[in-house]
Amino acid sequence: DYFDNDNYQAATLELKNALLKDPDNLEARWLLARTAMAVGDGAAAEKEIGHASELGLSMQAAQPLLIKAIFLQGDYDRVIVKTVSLVAGLPLADQAAIISLRGQAYLEKRKFSEARQALDLALERDPKSVAGLTGMGRLYALEGDYAEARRWTQLALDADASAPEPWTQLGELDWVEGTIEAAEAAFGKAISLTGSLTIVSAKRALVRIQLGDFPGAAEDI
Repeated sequence: DYFDNDNYQAATLELKNALLKDPDNLEARWLLARTAMAVGDGAAAEKEIGHASELGLSMQAAQPLLIKAIFLQGDYDRVIVKTVSLVAGLPLADQAAIISLRGQAYLEKRKFSEARQALDLALERDPKSVAGLTGMGRLYALEGDYAEARRWTQLALDADASAPEPWTQLGELDWVEGTIEAAEAAFGKAISLTGSLTIVSAKRALVRIQLGDFPGAAEDI
């Protein structure tokens, strides 16, 4: 219930208590991994995915979350290595999400050609992949084409306005183009969708400092 209501701190406590009583509780391990992901703790998520896999979690379920957990840790080389092949039987949407993370890992390494190739493939698998569309937006942003970056980011929002990643990217685009109030609003939307303070909160804090809202910035730190 805590997880479904986005109360991740309470969910974490409840799940850890459950695991003290029953360390081999697969469902609790899996929910704890998802809770860690929800608050941006990739290392904890990867650890729990490993435990859950040992207890019988299928690779079809594990691989999409595992790759995202590794990506969150900034281990882009490992993302690339682990996405050379996909688990058999993955739904197209999961394939697209994983391949998109491969593309985004290449972006972080500034290997734009490889990134575009991966993102194109992801969007072939699922044209409405939020990760793929957001990745394309980031590619164009890094290349300095902010109009095209906005177009792809808006496509991601059109595909799923409840995903925090395109809102974060929209805030970054607003920020770099000097529309500070719009950046604050976009970051705020991303934060509300994650239900917890993350790196996006730090970005909003910096924006609020630029706006002279020091009490608001303090709330984000």
